[in-house]
Amino acid sequence: MKKILMCTAAATMLAGSAFADNGAYVGFGLGNTFANISNKTNASAYDVDTGKTEYHSFGNRRLKDKTGTTGKLYAGYEYEMQEFSLLFEGGYTLDTSEAEYGNETSGENNLELDGTPSSVGPDDSDPVITSMKLKRNHIVSVGMGIKKEVAAKFSVMGGLDLLHSQFKFQSKGTADYTTGVNSVVKKKSKFGLAPWVGMSWDAGIVEAGLRYQYSRYQQLKTGGDYTPNKFNIANKIKPEYHTIMVTISKKI
Repeated sequence: MKKILMCTAAATMLAGSAFADNGAYVGFGLGNTFANISNKTNASAYDVDTGKTEYHSFGNRRLKDKTGTTGKLYAGYEYEMQEFSLLFEGGYTLDTSEAEYGNETSGENNLELDGTPSSVGPDDSDPVITSMKLKRNHIVSVGMGIKKEVAAKFSVMGGLDLLHSQFKFQSKGTADYTTGVNSVVKKKSKFGLAPWVGMSWDAGIVEAGLRYQYSRYQQLKTGGDYTPNKFNIANKIKPEYHTIMVTISKKI
């Protein structure tokens, strides 16, 4: 009995030293996201002049990236151990970054089904994709990380998040430019992974930090018809994002 009590007391003391400063926390992050998107497009259209269906694959084309503002609300729990802390965290993020290819107004980089990107404007009778645009509507994340103090009040950390995001893909095109341009909008949800690294400084009341995160998602497959022109497209998109964010958090 005495041995059991001694073991129980030792375990209690060890647990107390290993998890001395556990605590829940909430935080807010604000930064910029750079979208890095590649897309492969297959298209087919019925040509009224020849009476035949034309097919073309445009191969891998990188959508033009637009840096956008990113805001994140998050909450977590920190298990502080002897050498490091374990972080369990969840969050909700809004991202304004976009990626696009082509320009409907100027005709720059329009994709014609003869395989030639147009720099001036499409021929009147050629099937053409005038523009493509991809946007993340929101991101829900859960993840785990490690935090280690390397100097007084200064820590480094890193982790891995599981992401779930809704994407909005919009493309515009026509089988015959004289009949007008039609739009196809598709929304799809996909999972992704996001490793991240960062550093933080304990200011007493709050903790300030800086994080870099790389996000990569499952392949997006979208398609649609530009009715009534019998113009069909199929896209295979690989979404990747780079985010740098300043964070402020507080234990509760």
